[in-house]
Amino acid sequence: MKIAVLLRGQTKFADIGAELFKKQVAERFPQHEFKVFMHTWKSRATTADIETTVDDTPIDRCFSVYSLPVDTILNDYIRKWDPYLARHHIGTENELFRLAKQIIKSNLEDETFIDWWHKQYVPNSDYSMSFDQVFAPTNDSLRRLIDKSNVKKSIFNVESTGFINYHLMALVCIIHYNLGQLYSASASSSLLTYEMENEGYKPDLVWNTRPDAVNWFYHGHFFDRLLKTLNRYHDRNHEKAFRLHRHPVVVSKVCVAQGRGWVQDYNFFMLPETRHKLFGENTHQHLFDMFTKNKMEAISLAGAKEMLQHTMWTIMGRDCSFIQSKDQFESMILKSNVSPEDMKHIAPTFESWRYFHDLTMAHNYPGGRSRPPTHAEIINTFEHLRNN
Repeated sequence: MKIAVLLRGQTKFADIGAELFKKQVAERFPQHEFKVFMHTWKSRATTADIETTVDDTPIDRCFSVYSLPVDTILNDYIRKWDPYLARHHIGTENELFRLAKQIIKSNLEDETFIDWWHKQYVPNSDYSMSFDQVFAPTNDSLRRLIDKSNVKKSIFNVESTGFINYHLMALVCIIHYNLGQLYSASASSSLLTYEMENEGYKPDLVWNTRPDAVNWFYHGHFFDRLLKTLNRYHDRNHEKAFRLHRHPVVVSKVCVAQGRGWVQDYNFFMLPETRHKLFGENTHQHLFDMFTKNKMEAISLAGAKEMLQHTMWTIMGRDCSFIQSKDQFESMILKSNVSPEDMKHIAPTFESWRYFHDLTMAHNYPGGRSRPPTHAEIINTFEHLRNN
């Protein structure tokens, strides 16, 4: 079976993830041909930088980014996926930055849509400052700006507006961060499209995942059974199954949380013809439409809080049916207490997978409590995204 592996997101632990993939997936399933299509970014977000921490409270990840040299990204991370690497692309922050600005400009008159983005990030109640205390101008100033339709095209230009619009600049950073995984997933799908159209590549199965996601598939025929399930749901001859599971996408977990569809987003398995329903054929346009002409569905995400990343996929794939896998498999995301020294424990065994699972689960993730950004941090992040 030919399996196209679409990798998305930042390069964190992509080197260790590559070695784990080789041992715990490729070596365990030698009967399958894996081809990797990787989209990543020049920048990373972190909550652990000393410079962004005040009183042991880190700044929100949306406002804590730094860049890596392209040679480092290519040689230390991307090339680690050889010999399975077919195509790759290092995206610039400016690509997604321009999309975030266009989404805001197209929704300026919709206060409901604009407000829920930053309300999503009001810190926990044990921290006294809220975003409303650091954003400027006030909502009244924002309304006055909206009334000036002739200024609409230059809302981020200090000279034309007469003030620095921290509110909208912060929204760009927030939207940019939250769309990063979705944009990268769609871009990796475009790499596959190029391979199929120009090289005649015809995969049987498409698997979208992250370079820092580590999986253990218990059943030796996991991928064969998975493909059979997808084909059965996709087959129009099984009329009832087809009606209930149009454009099926298999994930490890599906549930309804607080009235919203929620999926575990570490892995998406689908047939090649289904991926356009989830990721779109044009990355920029698919996500722009999601928050413009289809924004009534996106507004249902308001108040999703920490579930936002998991619920956005159901809006992006609004034409898909997300199905929970019948065959059990384990997934985890590597965290910062995993080091290159731990690579000696990599092996094609469940004990090896369990070692990394226990190690990464012991990490106290710092993202649970964060502070809002200062004006200077908003400007710095905004300029970083615009210029990289």
